[in-house]
Amino acid sequence: MIDYSELPLRIEPMQLGDIGTVLDIEKVSFSAPWSARAYEYEVRYNEMAHYFVARLQNRNDGARKRSSPRTWFGALFHS
Repeated sequence: MIDYSELPLRIEPMQLGDIGTVLDIEKVSFSAPWSARAYEYEVRYNEMAHYFVARLQNRNDGARKRSSPRTWFGALFHS
C-alpha cells in the first residue's frame, strides 16, 4: 500500500472558509472569475458537485532526517 503521509499536500473537501483564498487564485487565473456568491451556492447547495482544495501538510516533526527536495515535483516522489 502507498503511504501518502509523506506528500507535502493533502486534498480535502472545500469549506466555506476556503472561498477567500480560492477567489484570490481565481482572480490571477481567469479573466472572468467566479464570484464568492457562486462558490458559496456550490459548496452549500449543489449536491451533485464536489469541490476540493489542496492544503500544505502540517509538519510539526522538526526531526526529519531527509534533506528537502529542490522542487515541489521532487517532493511528490522523494523517498
